[in-house]
Amino acid sequence: MRNDKKVYIEFIKYGLVGIVGTISHTLTLYFGVEELGLDPLLSSSLGFIISVIISFLMNTKWTFNSKRPNKKSFIKYLLVCLIGLSINLTILYFFTYIIIYNYLIGQVIALFIVPIINFSLNKKWAFSVKQLK
Repeated sequence: MRNDKKVYIEFIKYGLVGIVGTISHTLTLYFGVEELGLDPLLSSSLGFIISVIISFLMNTKWTFNSKRPNKKSFIKYLLVCLIGLSINLTILYFFTYIIIYNYLIGQVIALFIVPIINFSLNKKWAFSVKQLK
């Protein structure tokens, strides 16, 4: 398979895993607040942790076809997620508080920027074939 096609397929898989991660995060947030009466920030934090674990395992096995997950790649994956979260929050902050525009426009823009950055960092760094050998 050509390298371009392989990267394209990995990116599509990465996006699908992202959808699963987003759903698990959102369901955890909802369940924590509505059913358990937890604070929304605590519920969202728990959702983020659950989403990171699920997404890491799915990306390891399915997206990047790694032989086995390991602690080093998980830490790198977590750092990439935190970088992505920081970029997302920066974009939201910029739209909401700097240019005083609708935060949802910022979120939509972040949805296009952050996955590309995260995919690139994960492919080249967290799930690098060289690193996993």
